[in-house]
Amino acid sequence: MVATTKRAYEVERVDKHTLVEQVAQFEDTGEKTRLGKPINRFTGFKQEKRVVSDGFMVYFPRGHSIYVENEDALKRLHMDTEGGLIDMATGLEITAESDQPASLKDAVSRSTRPTRGVDDVIKELE
Repeated sequence: MVATTKRAYEVERVDKHTLVEQVAQFEDTGEKTRLGKPINRFTGFKQEKRVVSDGFMVYFPRGHSIYVENEDALKRLHMDTEGGLIDMATGLEITAESDQPASLKDAVSRSTRPTRGVDDVIKELE
């Protein structure tokens, strides 16, 4: 199996962007609750377009993207730094301290060593 690694995300600054939002619409029924608050009824969603300036597009490796309006929101999402690498098969982040062997010799010894201690196996066989 071939391990596929991709960047976790990419951030691109956008000067001007038309944002299409789904806005919930409510209608006043004219009725009130026991506490005197108006009762509203959900009537559906309406698409509203607005032009925003100076924002960020964040792209993800599986083809998704989000628009972030300002740098504070980008920092809150922890996307203000460069995204690392992820293994697309497992979704785990690949770091410099990951358990990748330093040499091929280490890789062979790691794959051929027993998962349990030799003494445990001998005791089970007795």
